[in-house]
Amino acid sequence: MTKAKKWRLWRWGIALAIILILGTVGFVRRTQIAAGLSNWLTQQTIPFNWVVSPDAAAAQETVKGVSLDGNDAKQRASALAAFSEAQQRFIVADQNYTTFLAPQRLSD
Repeated sequence: MTKAKKWRLWRWGIALAIILILGTVGFVRRTQIAAGLSNWLTQQTIPFNWVVSPDAAAAQETVKGVSLDGNDAKQRASALAAFSEAQQRFIVADQNYTTFLAPQRLSD
């Protein structure tokens, strides 16, 4: 075996030993690592524009104003349906938000 091959074999052996040692330590302490990572993640804040695209939020459907003085029942019914749908979406989103941050979830 040449000197260069021996040197390369030593380097690969040392690298493999370090990876093996780190993997073993990580496996043995996996619960502590997971708990520490979980605690660290819960302390982080996420910018709003990472969660919701500002362009998508601006492009959301808005309910147009409707004059209720007229006799157009079709227009009134469509406006009421759009309002009811938007209200239902808000209720569902609010329920998801409150259950997401419920104390039972925080204590787990």
